[in-house]
Amino acid sequence: PLKTPSPPPLPTPLSFSVTPQPLLSFSSLTKKQERVSEFLEFNESLTTHGIPRGAETGVILHHIFEQICARGLCARFDAQAIAALVEEDVSSTPLDGWQSVIFEMVKETLHLSLPVEEGPFSLVDLQRDEVLQEVEFLYPTREGFLKGFIDLAFEKGGKYYFLDWKSNYLGPDDASYFQENMEKCMEDHDYFLQASIYAEGLKRYLAHFDSRPFSETFGGAFYLFLRGRSVYY
Repeated sequence: PLKTPSPPPLPTPLSFSVTPQPLLSFSSLTKKQERVSEFLEFNESLTTHGIPRGAETGVILHHIFEQICARGLCARFDAQAIAALVEEDVSSTPLDGWQSVIFEMVKETLHLSLPVEEGPFSLVDLQRDEVLQEVEFLYPTREGFLKGFIDLAFEKGGKYYFLDWKSNYLGPDDASYFQENMEKCMEDHDYFLQASIYAEGLKRYLAHFDSRPFSETFGGAFYLFLRGRSVYY
């Protein structure tokens, strides 16, 4: 009679030792909270400095600028479409009633003069194919993986820049947004650390298609303080 073959021996189980890596972000590294609670402070002045303060304001304003860039409304500055977008994003929120102030703030911000090597320009001068928004990055560090989003990156004159929208309140009028005061805010909120994290993310992204050293391709970072329509470069 035929013998039934013996089953083959089971393979030796493989054992892997993997150390979990934490997922980090700029916010988790700083662990700093907003110093002003949600909409607790209100200024009757119908100017950008009177816009209620708090994290929700930052989220709303950030989304407005994000959508302006996504819909291509920046380069040709479509005032009617931008006003409709502001109304759409602000209506039925704690910022309802501030539409006209926010529209003027957006308009002035998009026309702000930004210093670059080839000469000053404003965001309305950028073409749609020169802009990338919400650039996501994830890269390893000794402490774990760093993850985040760059608000806006753009190319101008063969160099690459990134930009961050900031709704921080620095004082009751435009004069409060002078360079030293903005620099102090940058230090207090660890925005210089944020800039270095974003720069590394941009560097790794550019390496995929631009072989030049990053020192030659990187033009710098712009922090736009929206309430003062001021720029820290």
